[in-house]
Amino acid sequence: MAENGLAVRKSKSEVNYRNFQACRNCNYFYTSGMCELVEGNISPEGLCNLWEPMEKPPVYKDKEYFQQQFNKNRNK
Repeated sequence: MAENGLAVRKSKSEVNYRNFQACRNCNYFYTSGMCELVEGNISPEGLCNLWEPMEKPPVYKDKEYFQQQFNKNRNK
């Protein structure tokens, strides 16, 4: 805090600000709340180090579809 009691504001570069980077617009995120690379329920507002820009439009895929694709790829 500054001497006047107000918070000292930092630049965007100082805090690694990333505009529009969140799971909701990642290439691996499904609107059903699942991710191709990360286990568990995924928040659309989350962000991890595997984030990549979305190359495809959002597609709703349910848990059963995702599990079938995972099993199909695992058995190759």
